[in-house]
Amino acid sequence: MPSILGPLPLTAVVAAGLHNGIGVSGTLPWRLPKDMAYFRTITSYVIDTQHDDERMRDAGIAKRSPSPPLKNAVIMGRTTWESIPPRFRPLQDRINVIVSTTMQPSDVGLAMPDPDTMVARSFEEAVTLLQARRYARYDMDTAAPAAGAALGRAFVIGGATLYQYALAPPTPSTEWILDHMLMTRIYGPADIDKECDVFLPEFRSPAQVAWEASWAPTYAERAAAELVCPPALSEADAWQHVPPAEHAAWLPAAHASVLGAIVPDRDSFVHMQLWRRVAS
Repeated sequence: MPSILGPLPLTAVVAAGLHNGIGVSGTLPWRLPKDMAYFRTITSYVIDTQHDDERMRDAGIAKRSPSPPLKNAVIMGRTTWESIPPRFRPLQDRINVIVSTTMQPSDVGLAMPDPDTMVARSFEEAVTLLQARRYARYDMDTAAPAAGAALGRAFVIGGATLYQYALAPPTPSTEWILDHMLMTRIYGPADIDKECDVFLPEFRSPAQVAWEASWAPTYAERAAAELVCPPALSEADAWQHVPPAEHAAWLPAAHASVLGAIVPDRDSFVHMQLWRRVAS
């Protein structure tokens, strides 16, 4: 595959308590209707591919005509796939890629083959499959377009092993870069992740962790403007908290009202955050 577009940009999507708990006994330790609706919307909403289009145009390559259908992709491990109720699998209107060394395509359980539901033997293979879908938008002579939808954005949705692997600092040979994190931070009740046995690797700097912990006990009294982590709290910051106005571009306008302030979600209180990896 040509390297005109460079590494595949990835975004992690995760809900976690203040101490980064994300799961217990193979399931989610909470039921958050607003967060689930947010997850469904933000992983389905296809943003324009202008940046890629410009790079390909500069290389003398036009967009394919007629344009193929465009979908976002969700990359998940087998446990995450199996945690989704069968009636909701595959996740609708998205390319589903399941990373498993043991799962066979026949294990997906679909009545009919679906080119937008794939099994990959490794994270690297998942990236290769999605890079082919990324280039399928363009009129290239090097290969026939991949079957199924072309790629919009690609999201890593769990579990912990995939998060840890994708969060590792990129190297010059890495075929992907996890450059954004969509974090639903759960602030109340305070002990919501106490029983968790699976945790997200800490991506924040110690200064960012301390900043969030310092006001978490008084989250109900905070104005939305106070909930944006100051940039560059320390030289160790590898990630930067993105303001809600920029975050809103990831959602249809009608759904952006959940951004900024902490909102009640069933028996909890949640804060939808967007973090961006700082270029090294």
